[in-house]
Amino acid sequence: MQLSRLFRFSAFCCLVMLGFAMVPRICQADSYEVVALGSDQGVFLYGMTDSGAVVLDNSLYCETACFTTYADGATSESIAPPSLVFDDGTGCSPSVAAGFTVENAVCNGAREASTGYSGTEELATGVYAGGDLLADLVAPGGGGAMMLNALGDIAWDDHFSEEFYEAVDITHVTQAALDAEASETPEPGGWVLMGTGALVVLWMARRRRLNSR
Repeated sequence: MQLSRLFRFSAFCCLVMLGFAMVPRICQADSYEVVALGSDQGVFLYGMTDSGAVVLDNSLYCETACFTTYADGATSESIAPPSLVFDDGTGCSPSVAAGFTVENAVCNGAREASTGYSGTEELATGVYAGGDLLADLVAPGGGGAMMLNALGDIAWDDHFSEEFYEAVDITHVTQAALDAEASETPEPGGWVLMGTGALVVLWMARRRRLNSR
């Protein structure tokens, strides 16, 4: 009798493990860290790399520091454009809600970014990372040129504060940490193997018990 109860309890535990193993991973929305890059007075966006480095062009009024590169919180200056491979997207026309005015938009692969406003509230311009005007708002402001790399980092000229900004997409960093944590636990196939193995062992034990009577 005790073995029969143990068998049923173990089978129930195996089914619970299988249920947890088959629960899909929840997708998270992109998160951003916004960083100020400096004044836009006589300065222009020159390029953006796939790693998020942003180069500003100050060649109109420069003598020695004509280009400034912002990368990972550090800046460097040069008289000539830096030798970097740029990945800053191309102009596009994203789909947005009715009544929304797009001022500038750029796409890179499946990603898109835009600045614009709803209705007649032109002073309420925002920077968006997609077509959802609630979930995809990155920051207020915008109105000027913008760039977008394949990782989702956005650089733009904010006409209201007369500053350049970059929104660094930190979602892929967080997701990499989650994937590393998930790799330390059994995959669904591993759960299935464990559950099946436990059932087989208990079935053999029960069969041996019955044969010994």
